[in-house]
Amino acid sequence: MSQLRIALLFHFNQNLNQFSHLASQVCYRGLLHVLRRHARLPFAIHISGSLVHALQWFDPEPLQLLADGINAGQFTLLGSTYAQNVPYASDDWDNLLQMTLHREVLQRNFGVSPTLFGTPSAAGARTWRLSSRPAVTPTP
Repeated sequence: MSQLRIALLFHFNQNLNQFSHLASQVCYRGLLHVLRRHARLPFAIHISGSLVHALQWFDPEPLQLLADGINAGQFTLLGSTYAQNVPYASDDWDNLLQMTLHREVLQRNFGVSPTLFGTPSAAGARTWRLSSRPAVTPTP
């Protein structure tokens, strides 16, 4: 029997508001518990900066589950824009700030700098501008 290779990416996004704890309880926390029970399987996870900050306030358990998975080598984080603005609809200055802030939030909270980048839109290629590239591939 041949082996199937597949990449699974989970997208976690929520604004910082009073409903963040509800989204965490019905979505993020349960999913992360399931993924951690399959510790040998790798997963890519995108979590918006606004959700990281919301969970710090309302339900920090998913952040610990993410950190545990990252430290175990199970989870890889994707970089993106902090609040999931669509890059094509925003100016370059805002995109640079959004991507830089998102990278800083991931570094500060999980100790990692993402090496992969995902656009925050299902229309990916149609929302990307090459002028945003310096924010994705910063010089060391």
